[in-house]
Amino acid sequence: MDYILFNGKMVAAGDFNPAGHWLKPHFSLKEKMWFANGQIPFFPDHIRNIEEILALAGKTWPAEIPPQKELVRLSLRLINKNKAFMAGWLSLELLFSPRKSSFLATVERHPSRIFPFVQQGKTAILSPFPKFSGNPFSRHFFYAAHLWETEEFRRESDETAEPLFLNEKGMLTEAAGANVFLIKKNSFLTPSAGTGCIISTIRERILWSAGETGFLVAESDRITPEQMLDSDEIMLASEERGFLWISGIENRRFVKSNAMAIWKHVCKTCFPRVS
Repeated sequence: MDYILFNGKMVAAGDFNPAGHWLKPHFSLKEKMWFANGQIPFFPDHIRNIEEILALAGKTWPAEIPPQKELVRLSLRLINKNKAFMAGWLSLELLFSPRKSSFLATVERHPSRIFPFVQQGKTAILSPFPKFSGNPFSRHFFYAAHLWETEEFRRESDETAEPLFLNEKGMLTEAAGANVFLIKKNSFLTPSAGTGCIISTIRERILWSAGETGFLVAESDRITPEQMLDSDEIMLASEERGFLWISGIENRRFVKSNAMAIWKHVCKTCFPRVS
């Protein structure tokens, strides 16, 4: 990353000095979104996320932060300035202060225009920390991030395993930074919003793609660990992390037969390539 965007101005990353800005009390919201082919396809979804959080907190969009159309224009300029011509992720952070709010954007390059599918399967574990379902902020990444970070801190010696979280009722909710999808024969199942799971920007598109590829799609707030272990495949996905598949939990092993077909359908319909 060569340049960042701070309050509408392009700044060389090495020259960026926020001075005392980050030392002042503030509340921040960060959204990470995929871009490719000169497009940021889910930018409006991320703005809606921020607006929903502000509404829940009884706040309005700060006057110092440009509207969506201008933020898109500035973000595309930043992507071009960083010569991220293939693809990557744009991180947009809004920093709220009673005196003056600010915004910061950074770019992370990706070497391919194709939305990522991590080919190497990962093992998973169940976190001992519950995700509480009753909070309206639970669906948002910023709120769940502290839980994920605490779990990562707990298992510092075993960072390779993907933690899966149950709620206070013992039902499956999410992975760290990704939604969970279970495949059993022709059934495609995911935890419902009622579990308190995060709702990633591509979750609905994945459910639609699963239906289009022939699966019976369902959401449930009653997925037990035993039901999860009885699956044929377990897939994790979010715009921030791409697609991943779980190869095993304890002694149980899973396959990767259908996950790639769903990934390909999502790529074709949500991230069209420019010829």
